[in-house]
Amino acid sequence: MKIFNRLNILGILYGVGYNINRIIGAGIFYPDRIWILVQSPGIALVLFVICGIISLLGSSIYIELGIRSLPRGIGEQKYITDAFPRRKNFGHVFSFVVIFIILPGAMVANSFICAQYLLYIFRGYFKYDFDYMAVIVSGLILLFITLYHVYSTIISDIMNQGLALIKIIFLLIISIVGLVRLSGADSTNWSNVFNKPFKTGVYELGAYGNGLIQILYAYEGWNNINYLIEESNDPKDVSLKYSSIISVIISILLYCFTNVAFITVIGNNITNNDNIPIALRFGKELLGGNGEILMSLLVAISAFGSVSAMVFMYVRLLYCHAD
Repeated sequence: MKIFNRLNILGILYGVGYNINRIIGAGIFYPDRIWILVQSPGIALVLFVICGIISLLGSSIYIELGIRSLPRGIGEQKYITDAFPRRKNFGHVFSFVVIFIILPGAMVANSFICAQYLLYIFRGYFKYDFDYMAVIVSGLILLFITLYHVYSTIISDIMNQGLALIKIIFLLIISIVGLVRLSGADSTNWSNVFNKPFKTGVYELGAYGNGLIQILYAYEGWNNINYLIEESNDPKDVSLKYSSIISVIISILLYCFTNVAFITVIGNNITNNDNIPIALRFGKELLGGNGEILMSLLVAISAFGSVSAMVFMYVRLLYCHAD
């Protein structure tokens, strides 16, 4: 039984928009923790490239597994069950963790970040202790996203594709601004991006490993396009294969060029005594207070879009495992 038949009409762009909306969330605007962890924006950029390549390889493998497994089912549960035929519970345990822990946790985290940045627009500061208002707003955000997904698949498609387009346009603008500034006086900010202001030694290896894990989590979502495979009427339809590869490549480029723009404007100034995220510091450097508000709104939109894509996928995840 197929629950949707839109894929054959919308083709590759449908999958690209959906996947980009999922992969690109708030993490692309918050490389602060990676910069501080590895003590160098330059090294962080290298790690973003490495993790992007790993994600692209993983996405390519997953989409091939999905296409080859049709019409018998797709997703991690199917892959793990096939890999361990005598341990069928492995796949079910993994699915349980994803459905009840990992995905809901990611939804809550991104909706809370969306709420924080929306409130920053009005309050002008982040509340780092328990923020009751952010909790309430994040709950309303989740409710709103759930309602329009339940109400109409057409509206959910428009929202997900529209949010993906908004992200791409604004991230391209940020990337272009970074490249333009790179050709000017700000190019000197690259002269010390690999310098480390803190202690070095054995700590480095663990920091790089930790940084790789965190960046891979930022790229998380590259495998979710698999849950659209069964919406194709033709098991041999490979449009999602190209959607997966194209969307991951675009996401890698946007992640890397956005980091390049941040490095160009901010340089090796990884310390942040005012607890202002790098994205807002970037906006303030370019446009003053208006730049902070603009970047706050963009982060909120990006996080909102990621939650929307997760809700979109969550329904299909439940359907695939219940079928």
